[in-house]
Amino acid sequence: MEHSAHVHAFDHAFDHFRFDGQRHELRRDGTPVALEPRAIAVLQDLLLHAGELRSREALLDAVWGHRHVTPDVLNRCIAQLRRALDDPAGQPHFIQTVHRLGYRFVGDVRLEPTGADGSDTEGSDTEGSDTEGSDLDDAMDARQRRRTD
Repeated sequence: MEHSAHVHAFDHAFDHFRFDGQRHELRRDGTPVALEPRAIAVLQDLLLHAGELRSREALLDAVWGHRHVTPDVLNRCIAQLRRALDDPAGQPHFIQTVHRLGYRFVGDVRLEPTGADGSDTEGSDTEGSDTEGSDLDDAMDARQRRRTD
């Protein structure tokens, strides 16, 4: 998947949150949010497929691979994410449950260059780079192609 490399060079920003896929880190207003590694992986998958319905099976396979796990582990991760995002299941702003089918990230997600919020001190000298805009365009194009496929 060539497009994933480009998408991971960018943070997923939504509301007061910013997810850095390279660091596997979620921040709220610049402050790290403590999450278990599997919950981070679920969030990353949902963000990479924002707006798309992700079946429970697809999420389990993406995060746990071909290991035999019960659906309860996914339920626990979703509950942890909802607590961290202050996202009530009954009126979701970010993670929507599609009964018996799966989940969809419904928040307004923006792709922004990694470190644009000032949290990344390494490599932050890319400001004004000719490739920065084209990489963002490539990432946005890849995301749009996935939505229309």
